[in-house]
Amino acid sequence: MESTGEPATAGMADPPSTEQLLQAAASADDEDLRRLTQYYTTDIDIRNQDGLSALHLAILSHHDGAVEALVEANADIEATTPDGRRPLFLAIEGSRTEVVRFLLAHHALADADAGGRMPLHEAASRGNVHIARLLLDYGADIQALSTDERDALFFAVRSQDLAVAQLLLDRGADPDAYLSEDPPTALHLASELCDVEMMRMLLERRAKVDLRDFNGATPLFRVVAAGNIEAAKLLLQHGASIRVWASGGFSALDLADGNLEMLELLNGDRVLQGPKVRGAGPADEPEATFTVLKPPPTPAEHERDKLTACQGFNAIITDFFLNGEEHEQSVPKTASVYELLYSHGPGAIRSRLDGRDPSYTWYHLPSNNSASIQDVSLEISMPSSTRLYRKH
Repeated sequence: MESTGEPATAGMADPPSTEQLLQAAASADDEDLRRLTQYYTTDIDIRNQDGLSALHLAILSHHDGAVEALVEANADIEATTPDGRRPLFLAIEGSRTEVVRFLLAHHALADADAGGRMPLHEAASRGNVHIARLLLDYGADIQALSTDERDALFFAVRSQDLAVAQLLLDRGADPDAYLSEDPPTALHLASELCDVEMMRMLLERRAKVDLRDFNGATPLFRVVAAGNIEAAKLLLQHGASIRVWASGGFSALDLADGNLEMLELLNGDRVLQGPKVRGAGPADEPEATFTVLKPPPTPAEHERDKLTACQGFNAIITDFFLNGEEHEQSVPKTASVYELLYSHGPGAIRSRLDGRDPSYTWYHLPSNNSASIQDVSLEISMPSSTRLYRKH
């Protein structure tokens, strides 16, 4: 609207028509609109032929000054459009952060439903972390579900917005929330999208790696089917099992058939991601002492019971790799007690990771005397040296 320098009501009928109010709401002339609002009380929420009020039009036109003038003139801050959207929802759709702040400060409902979705769902879908934070600050329910049973974290993962997803997790969103539609969890969805960084964040927030979908498949099935090596490696590092069968009777290995690189990864030594490596303990902490133990002599041929026991029981061997990594990494495997103690020895069983020897190795040995075996560990201090120790 072009300003002539005269009052907006000059030459108009008294009071001015509602059409003039609606036009002013969509214009960029705050002064004219403020004059016009003086003529309206109950009619401030009059609608145009499309069912939109002056406040709706001001927000859709990005006319922030008009929004303030209309709210100050008692326009209905919860008036809905014909499709159920309220002024707050319209402002979120337009990424109008300051308008959202203004409406919330004037008591707009942070959890008002709009066509089956909440304002927080819309902010998460659009990847607007500033608006999402405002809504949470004003009490938006982080666990609220849309009509299709989706929560805000699901919308953030679907929009592949790490900042919003991190905000929601920081504020208490459940990474394992199990929804009624497929994909049922945030990790299943991130895996379907092969969004490795989103997957990493969810896993670091303790998302369960082997939750099954409605067909019995874990997130690993989705990344294997997509052929994404990096995503599959990440899930395996966090303990994903390959010994899971979906309701159709197939496993992740079946889905990898024909993909030699994926099959090698699935069948290879497992590299598990551990917690972040902490610094050394206090300088005055007493140093642990060890006594070197010698393995017992190899059972003789006539000692068949001992041979059977040594070959029939497995030890769990875990190689740990530090070497300056931010996170501890480990490679678990199993071997018979006989192979460990009497065959080629621990050195032959030891794993290497990217050309590195393990920083240390733990051996968990089966025993019918758990009290005495708990303190026994094997430590490989040098590539050529293997010793059995008992810790004091």
